[in-house]
Amino acid sequence: MASALFVGVAVAEEATLTTEDALKLITDKGYICMSCHQVETKMVGPSYKEVAERYQGADDETKARLASEIINGKMADLSWGAVPMPPNPTVTEEDAAALVAWVLSLGAKAE
Repeated sequence: MASALFVGVAVAEEATLTTEDALKLITDKGYICMSCHQVETKMVGPSYKEVAERYQGADDETKARLASEIINGKMADLSWGAVPMPPNPTVTEEDAAALVAWVLSLGAKAE
């Protein structure tokens, strides 16, 4: 099992969640992801498919950075829009890594 460590977030190569399982995880744990993101439609933040397209072929360091951004937030990236991503401190490192793997898998399904 390969893994990387970046800003305290471990990313492991593991089975990717299905969309149904990812949405259930977000809902069951009360994560606020869907307040700004949808699978296919841009809202406040980019759609998950847009993220998948931008980071297609991401290396472990990039995946770890994305997981860290889920937990810690990110200043506004004007290429996505003017709204910063807020921190989500209740998201666990394991869940953040699983959600990143799921989001990135959406790019493969679009082809």
